[in-house]
Amino acid sequence: MIKYKKYLNSIKISNCSKKQLEMTKHKLSQHLLEKRWILPITNACNKICGGCNEMCGLFSKEKIWFLTLEEIERYINLIKNYKKELTIIGGEPTVHPQWNEIVEILYKHNDIKFRVNTNGRLGHKPFEIPNRDAKNVKYFVDTHPEEQTFFPGFIAAQDVLRIEDPKFYWEKAKNDCPIWSLEGASIYNNKAYFCENAAAFDWMYNNGKNGWIIENDKNPFDKTEREISSQAEKFCYRCGWCLYKELNRDQQKVHEKTIVTETNFKELDKKNLVKIVSLEDIEKND
Repeated sequence: MIKYKKYLNSIKISNCSKKQLEMTKHKLSQHLLEKRWILPITNACNKICGGCNEMCGLFSKEKIWFLTLEEIERYINLIKNYKKELTIIGGEPTVHPQWNEIVEILYKHNDIKFRVNTNGRLGHKPFEIPNRDAKNVKYFVDTHPEEQTFFPGFIAAQDVLRIEDPKFYWEKAKNDCPIWSLEGASIYNNKAYFCENAAAFDWMYNNGKNGWIIENDKNPFDKTEREISSQAEKFCYRCGWCLYKELNRDQQKVHEKTIVTETNFKELDKKNLVKIVSLEDIEKND
């Protein structure tokens, strides 16, 4: 087995600053508190994009969920005690059957800023973004054009590196994974996760059993380094993002099937919607 220290010392860090690296290596708890926080309100979507971090379209009908209005209110009230900004995502958030009421909730909480990530389509028709002249709600629209590519995050790192110890992949992710360095911690289907990808993995494969319980009047991401590591070690081996330097970042086309390897394929709900690839088929950076 490759020695952790020797291997990690050989990695050239290119996707995060020295300050961020120091934070992720030695101050995991503080980094989790300072990351972007996201609130998926559903895992349903009106598109199936290859490589979607939220695994949209790959969940069976029995695993599709929607937060209630009461739950959304609860989490906004909780989060704004600790954050001044929250990202609302799905799935596709606008397919929530109570989306109009949710919009009213967002505008009502004008003491916190919201970013709404959307593909800009209701069904297959573009929708008109509400304009209330309100400064607390902004929409980020990504229509996913034909030429767009995603990182192949569902190529399991364990299938590529063939190292069995799951702790290894978390150690690597702390250095190389841009999701950990830059992207969101997630409140997903009433559980909290250090990473949005981990949340989707947990509900796809484990029915959410590894998420942190969310308590009233307590910061959902105030976790010890051991708690963070314990959760991360359950998922990083499944994920390709810790191989950000090694894998070809453009091999996953948005309008093609999600590329997966054996570890993620064998227990997947909708195998017909993905493309399983072998180690020989995986494109790597030169």
